[in-house]
Amino acid sequence: MAYNDTSIGNTGGQLRTDDVDIGANTDGGSGFNVGWITGGEWLHYTADVVAGTYDISARVASANPNPGDLRLLIGDGTEFTELGTFAVETTGGWDDWTTVNLSGIDLGSHAGTDQVLRLEMVGGNFNVNWIEFDSSLDFGDAPESYGTLLADDGARHVATGPQLGATRDSESDGAPIAGDGSDEDGVMFGAIGAGSAGAAVNIEVVGGPASVDAWIDFDGSGTFDASEKILESVVVNQSMQTLNFDLPSDLVTGNYHARVRLSSAGGLGPTGPANDGEVEDYVVSVVAPPSVESVVFNGGEEQRSSLHSVRVTFDGLVDIDTSNGSPFGFSPLGSSDVIATAAPIIGEDDGKTVVDLTFVSGDPHVTSFGSLKDGVYQLKIDASRVTSDGAWLAGNGGSAADPYTTAPVDDFYRTYGDADGDGGVGLADFAIFRGAFGTSNGESGYFAGLDSDGSRGIGLPDFAAFRSNFGK
Repeated sequence: MAYNDTSIGNTGGQLRTDDVDIGANTDGGSGFNVGWITGGEWLHYTADVVAGTYDISARVASANPNPGDLRLLIGDGTEFTELGTFAVETTGGWDDWTTVNLSGIDLGSHAGTDQVLRLEMVGGNFNVNWIEFDSSLDFGDAPESYGTLLADDGARHVATGPQLGATRDSESDGAPIAGDGSDEDGVMFGAIGAGSAGAAVNIEVVGGPASVDAWIDFDGSGTFDASEKILESVVVNQSMQTLNFDLPSDLVTGNYHARVRLSSAGGLGPTGPANDGEVEDYVVSVVAPPSVESVVFNGGEEQRSSLHSVRVTFDGLVDIDTSNGSPFGFSPLGSSDVIATAAPIIGEDDGKTVVDLTFVSGDPHVTSFGSLKDGVYQLKIDASRVTSDGAWLAGNGGSAADPYTTAPVDDFYRTYGDADGDGGVGLADFAIFRGAFGTSNGESGYFAGLDSDGSRGIGLPDFAAFRSNFGK
């Protein structure tokens, strides 16, 4: 500490023997203060300054009816910039203390090590007990290795401007725990499916627009690596929004630490200061995603002479979002046409979710009695709308948010006359047709799949249709 004192020796005789005048006081119990101040004196303090906006307080006392003021400056020890002046008024006594304040002082341009703070006495006739800087910083709370403490250049934000969710706290340092502290209310990851190509996170912003930077420690190393950044300065607006991100292909089940930082400027790393916004740390779970166990046509019948129903069975219980229509879509293979279907019937069988799907007559690909017309078809399921514990359905497209899609090898076709489901119409099918010819619904030998016109009987029109497909 450097100083300029206009008198020789320590007039107060307390604490030290140089020329700074120090006296004893009873403010807060007992302590020492700088006193016998005259205009033109100053004190220098060297400090490391963290970027941010600060409220600065000084504790002063004066028995003089017209004391001077206390000016605060910052610089390199030679050149200084004024930060503000504390207005000191009489307190009625040299040991009667009051606090004076400077609010919203931005030290962003003065951040760095070995900065010099200068207390300059303007006019004198007052005592100074202490000066305090309150940055109201919001810190993260992930384990210490992730850069949480101030000593480790932990992630920290001046607690002003845009924020995540309804609450934002402030503290003097980070508090490493397991994540999910008291103010973590603006981000919802949900569970992530191992093996999935992508996932999503819901982010609620108050006071936007702003930018989001986020990381997940996918390799469990205890640090957030550059390759683990899932969101790079993504602009978000006021309110709730959903952001998608990619997942590594080798991600396995387990719990992983995540960090989300919101700021006006964006471009943040996992540690270091920010002039506004908020940081929230979370623990996210990677779970085995739900999958399609089976797709069964016509209730398990072998025949493909008609195709009127599809049952999808999942490998466990799943949640299916039908708020915006059905996540199950059908189309002819290689076509963008979407075939009309009835609302899915969702149920449970032996601890697994089952979905029964039927087709709507009147669609150009559907007969008048609800069967698909001859052709090869494809089923697509929107993976983001079939979830288990928040994890998306395991798609099979190979990139983020790809749906589950049946392939041509899944025998999803209809060929009228294929009574035995072998993929063609031949002599074996003719034998079945001949046995059903002339029967009606409810009679012995009736074969509903061979009813080509929906007449509820097997007659000459059906024979004509069968003959047309014979040999295919």
